[in-house]
Amino acid sequence: MSLHIRQSTLDQVLWHLKRVYPHEGCGLFLGRREGDRAIVEEAWPAVNLNTERAADRYIMNPPDQARAESYARGRGWEVIGCYHSHPDHPARPSQFDTDRALEVVDFVGPWVYAVIAVRGGTETEPRAFVLDVPGKMFREIPFVSVEQEPVPAGEA
Repeated sequence: MSLHIRQSTLDQVLWHLKRVYPHEGCGLFLGRREGDRAIVEEAWPAVNLNTERAADRYIMNPPDQARAESYARGRGWEVIGCYHSHPDHPARPSQFDTDRALEVVDFVGPWVYAVIAVRGGTETEPRAFVLDVPGKMFREIPFVSVEQEPVPAGEA
């Protein structure tokens, strides 16, 4: 499994996460799966509703999720994953991230999770993971940023 995203879309995600720094930012990846590739067509920023621990926790706004799902379905896509930032912390899932993913895996399916370190509000480090449910842990996968548009479905 690997995550593929246009550089321009990744730039939008990074801009969003830098803008909400020093709080955690979050959003969804909309796209499609082709074999072992999760292809991001668009990123959908969401509001972090966590006001008590916004620097190290996020609660994605449910109406944002619902709008993203509807938008994706209307284009023949699906929600294939989510992203969130770790302000001034490493780009790896925390135990809290793992516990939350295990709680929702039956509802969301095999999502790709991107954790993006934002240091000092400027430097970023994106990494991607999938949840290994039996092992109750995340496994890192390649995070592939591409310059050109993703290959249209059926033309690969």
